[in-house]
Amino acid sequence: MVGKSTWWFQNGQKEFEENWKYGKLDGKTTYWYITGNKKNEKNYKDGKLDGKSTFWKSGKVSSEVWEDDVLLTKSWNCESGYYQANQNCALLPSNTIASTDGNGYYCKPGYIKRGLSCLQKSEDEMKKPEKVVDDDKVYSAASGSGFAVTSDGYVITNYHVIKGCTDVYIHDKGESILSTIVTFDPNNDIALLKGNFKPKSFYPLSRESTKLLTDVYVAGHPFGRDISTAVKVTRGIVSSLTGVANNFSNLQIDASLQPGNSGGPIMNNKGNVIGVAVSKLNLDKIVEDYGVVPENVNFGVKSNVVINIMESENIKLPKPNLNSLAMSDLSEMITDGTYYLSCWMTMAQIETMLEQKVMFSNLK
Repeated sequence: MVGKSTWWFQNGQKEFEENWKYGKLDGKTTYWYITGNKKNEKNYKDGKLDGKSTFWKSGKVSSEVWEDDVLLTKSWNCESGYYQANQNCALLPSNTIASTDGNGYYCKPGYIKRGLSCLQKSEDEMKKPEKVVDDDKVYSAASGSGFAVTSDGYVITNYHVIKGCTDVYIHDKGESILSTIVTFDPNNDIALLKGNFKPKSFYPLSRESTKLLTDVYVAGHPFGRDISTAVKVTRGIVSSLTGVANNFSNLQIDASLQPGNSGGPIMNNKGNVIGVAVSKLNLDKIVEDYGVVPENVNFGVKSNVVINIMESENIKLPKPNLNSLAMSDLSEMITDGTYYLSCWMTMAQIETMLEQKVMFSNLK
């Protein structure tokens, strides 16, 4: 069998479409409920699941990514008009709005929650003053990584880690240090912070031209503190000397990056920083555009960008190390010179950032 196969329900509604090649499913298949709503979409290659699959059921949208019939990732969220209830999606009651994170709902203005429903307020209730959110109170909104580059408390991170923050704290061995944002470069996604502390260790910035296949280590706090407070390290090589669309300010590495790695150091075996971890390819976008799952494709901002920023602020930089470091010395540098950063915002700022959908967007 070759080509497209289409079937219909008795009511004339399309039931499914399949693409075949030499007797095997190959390409996109789509199934519908008899009501006309989509049931699922799957991608096949030579008879095996390969690419993104999406399932719709009772307001729940599940996404899976497959490669050669092997399930790689699975996630889900609720459709518009539904809210998250435990591990399922429930239809939003009338006069309600789903909460920003999708977990629950609240009543529209002029309505009050009674049981699971929102009923119109009585005249007496309408006269009661609304609860006012403290506009000046700040909340922990996001996190990232950073690393010391001098002995007097200058710390480098990504601009997107500190963008929109009222306060940025550097967390060093149980101490939370309020930092000052000295300067930033939105185009290259770099920010320079200053904390009132003396780092136990700091990273020299490499001035050498990085070569392909250079062994690298990436340090940071992936997933914030949800896993643990300890710094984590991954290892890989330099895969390319440019980023997306020939961005020569970036380099590509195959060391793993996760949400929370943003702003962490990418170093060579001398302990010299050759780049700043910044982003990974958008999985869903690549699968949609190319039909394949990207593997080990991550990016960093080259150290010369950081050097230019530091020198523009007349900050004296330590000299790079000339020789390879012992693993024990490299481990000590990573442990003592890499920090968890927390971004604090007012509720109004958080709502604005959520509307822009930029929170954790790069490494997320």
